[in-house]
Amino acid sequence: LCAVDTGLIPRMKFLHKEMQFSLEELREVYRKNPKLLLYSVDENLREKIIFFFILQLNMEPKHVRKLLLSYPQVMDYNLENHLVPIAHYLMTELEFSSIELRSILLKFPRLFTHSLIKIKHVTGFLRYELQLDANQVKRVLFQSPQVLGLDAEGNLKQKIEFLRSRLNLTEYELSVVLSKMPTLLGCSIQNNLLPKVEYLESVLLSQSKHSNKSPTILKDTVLKQPTLLGYSLDSRIRPRMEQLMQAGVPLEKITRYFD
Repeated sequence: LCAVDTGLIPRMKFLHKEMQFSLEELREVYRKNPKLLLYSVDENLREKIIFFFILQLNMEPKHVRKLLLSYPQVMDYNLENHLVPIAHYLMTELEFSSIELRSILLKFPRLFTHSLIKIKHVTGFLRYELQLDANQVKRVLFQSPQVLGLDAEGNLKQKIEFLRSRLNLTEYELSVVLSKMPTLLGCSIQNNLLPKVEYLESVLLSQSKHSNKSPTILKDTVLKQPTLLGYSLDSRIRPRMEQLMQAGVPLEKITRYFD
């Protein structure tokens, strides 16, 4: 058991005083990860929080609090053998700035649950299998870092194949859609993408029959505004489409009314 005066109290004071955690926040952090009560201030907490998160990733105490409240297990990972190599890869090979990496980590606190090998594999899949250029890969990972947690040969590949085949996209068109709306890669096919595509396809094709528009109207619409597939079907897409059809808005102009 840790000595109270020489162990527990200094650890709590470090987070409470220096990192400005409230007592309520401390209780929440320790509840989620009791191991934090065992970590030395100088050999663990200070090294990771001050020298890595704050000095290397330009975090402020408020960012540290947000990170640890969301996923305090990040402190369980080895600094030199795990945290630093992943950060180094993302900042040198992918050219993320420290501020950008900070944003990624705050969006996706479980980033460090994945090995460097896994991160490189997913990045390579986006770069060479999906044929995104370096800037597009960077955009995808910055906007939707959760992609790094996907199985490249499993659910990630399935989503890409769904979008490619269902919308009849070329490799270039697919890369354009995903670079503009990378969060699509984090959406479920059955519960999210498929219902939206089926609804839009039904409505657009039905309307195109009456206006002699191209049967590729769904593909053309998504290419014009990939963010359309990111909206909620029930609260945004369906009500807005019904309003536009009732107002007689031409199909080629509907994307203007989803911004």
